[in-house]
Amino acid sequence: MKRLLIALWILLVALGCGKEPGSTRLTEGKLVIECDESVFPTFEKMAAEFGEQYPDAHITFRPAEARAAIADFFNDSVKVIVSGRPFNKEERDMLSAAKIEFQEWHVAQSAVAVISHLESGVTRLRMSEADSLFGGVTTTVAGRKKGRPIELVVGDINASTNEAFRTEVMKGRKYTVTATPMKTSADIVRYVTQTPNTIGIVGIAWL
Repeated sequence: MKRLLIALWILLVALGCGKEPGSTRLTEGKLVIECDESVFPTFEKMAAEFGEQYPDAHITFRPAEARAAIADFFNDSVKVIVSGRPFNKEERDMLSAAKIEFQEWHVAQSAVAVISHLESGVTRLRMSEADSLFGGVTTTVAGRKKGRPIELVVGDINASTNEAFRTEVMKGRKYTVTATPMKTSADIVRYVTQTPNTIGIVGIAWL
């Protein structure tokens, strides 16, 4: 299946870590970052590697759904967040109305992965097939042996992967009512792994 690119964004107000000129300790301090759970595995690993290189810098990544992280950013509960998507128009309007200043960087590209149970019989999907499945037009795919309908699992309403998939594949349409929402990407991976005839959507970092 064609990969769908989603933007990874770091939204920054102020950093607690800084350089100390003339010192061998280039970076030190403490910083808490709320990280979109769809890309959390990657950033957690990066933070660990950074901590090994700079032992005086203590960065804590906290997983959160994209909208929850953005809400905490609005409420000044956290100064830095990593999101799998940029602010939408409604969020930008709220920031402007509240006169909240921020800096925003597009730092990387990631992808949405469609995963399936080994016994589902689904090894490849065309974009149109994914659209039909998750939109409820069909419950199976071409070349798959007849049997139980495919069960779909998706992220929570606040998940950035949901927004990216619905925007890029489904052109803004809603998921079929038979698709089961799950709280986290870890829940989706676990459920698809353990349940035959299932297909789910996660950020590719979870693979």
